[in-house]
Amino acid sequence: MQHDAFINDEVTQLCRLNDTTLTAPIAPEKWSIKEIIGHMYYWDGYLCEHVLPYIEESVSLPEFPSHDEFNQKAMEKIQRRSPKEVLQQFLRQRRKLITAFSKHPDSLVFTIREGLEDVPYTIQQLRHDFLEHDEHHLLQIRQFLSDRSVDSPNS
Repeated sequence: MQHDAFINDEVTQLCRLNDTTLTAPIAPEKWSIKEIIGHMYYWDGYLCEHVLPYIEESVSLPEFPSHDEFNQKAMEKIQRRSPKEVLQQFLRQRRKLITAFSKHPDSLVFTIREGLEDVPYTIQQLRHDFLEHDEHHLLQIRQFLSDRSVDSPNS
């Protein structure tokens, strides 16, 4: 839960940045802050709509979609939205995700299809994987802001 408050605060602080900073690629051939947060938003939505409502003890869930295809669709969907709108939508979606996770005990065991195997997971493991994903992207954002001498959220 500490991470949830942290990411909420960090993304809320990103809302104070100007649109130029939010839409600049963080490196050549890389996404912008808007696109990174949009990417996270769509994965949160996927979990809320296609994973968490169907988790029960011993259930087997289908494989996650192709990451490249899913991410491409996410980028297409956010293109016409303003950076601030994307960040605000992420914050709302993340609250829904937190609520959806809280409906299941951390120890609940289920499987997710990965190739030809059903791989066992617990809610805690799934949540941990997505927390690492968050941290990966937040580190990229912090580094970008540091390189541009822009105050990084929570720095």
